[in-house]
Amino acid sequence: MVNSPSGNKPYRAYSDHTLLVVRMSHTTQAHWGYLMRVTILFEATPAERRLLEAAVGVHASLAVLPAPAAGDLREVDVAIAHSFADLDPTIWADTPRLRAVVSMAAGAEHIPFANLRKATAVYSTHGPNADSVAEHAFLLALAAARRLVWFDARLRAGHFDQEVGVRTLHGKTALIVGAGTIGRAIARLARAWRMHVIMARRHAGDISEADATAVGPHALAHAYGAADVVFLAAPLNRANRGMIDAAALASMKDDAILVNVARGKLVDHEALAAHLAAKPTFHYATDVWWRYPRGDTFEELLLARDNIIGTPHTSALAPGWREEMVQAAAKTVAALLSGETPPGREDPASYQHRA
Repeated sequence: MVNSPSGNKPYRAYSDHTLLVVRMSHTTQAHWGYLMRVTILFEATPAERRLLEAAVGVHASLAVLPAPAAGDLREVDVAIAHSFADLDPTIWADTPRLRAVVSMAAGAEHIPFANLRKATAVYSTHGPNADSVAEHAFLLALAAARRLVWFDARLRAGHFDQEVGVRTLHGKTALIVGAGTIGRAIARLARAWRMHVIMARRHAGDISEADATAVGPHALAHAYGAADVVFLAAPLNRANRGMIDAAALASMKDDAILVNVARGKLVDHEALAAHLAAKPTFHYATDVWWRYPRGDTFEELLLARDNIIGTPHTSALAPGWREEMVQAAAKTVAALLSGETPPGREDPASYQHRA
């Protein structure tokens, strides 16, 4: 057992993880009434531990428990998770004190809401890596517009096809579906190309980006038809799973570019396959997929077509990407321990149990 310096209830030190107990501040003690306990549910590097220790500060105890079993979270108040798929779902059954779960990922379709107590709030980290993802989105759009992959393959095969035309994004219309941190970062880059920007989200009135036309779901069909490039940057939830269906694709220009840096399942796979076959000038450029391999071997039949290009979900993986996510999680934890309500709280009603 480890006794806290403040005289609060002692906490069991697990033999298979590191437990750090520090003195709680008078402000936090007065707010919560006891020593709060925060547990990291992944293998944190020493640098990541230091970041989270700094966030916890004198507010609570901090434990690292990368492979918790049922009952291990019984005395935990805040849990920080990286990949819920790697966690035993039974760990959430006995969590009477769990006030919050902080997910170190954008989006929440992977979070097992059905296994969590209704009193447990769930927060996602919004903002980290947004600029990296937006940059990647434009890489995909430009590669499609300039036929980069096709030209590279032709050059390597000994062909010098200067007579084949390319397209420009300058002055064209960009529709960005999703106006969160990534969508807004894409909008900033689009304006640098002097593109006309249309931003769509569930509540159009929530969009405050300057020099952008705001639309809600009811106007999407018209917006699809006006756009030269459609960027998907929306979360995957019950309302928009498969939103890019046959009707949505038919509303787009024959030579439109559809860029997906959000989630593969926003797009109906069968409808896209049929559309790519029927419209050879239409391009799909994606960093996200419907299925992910467990190893290095990946198979996707659509990649046999010339009008699809892709990357293996690397848009956020710029140098320092994980540190940014840990820093965002640390800010959320610090706010929670101070009795504040941090941004990024997810609504369980918007999501299915698992993607």
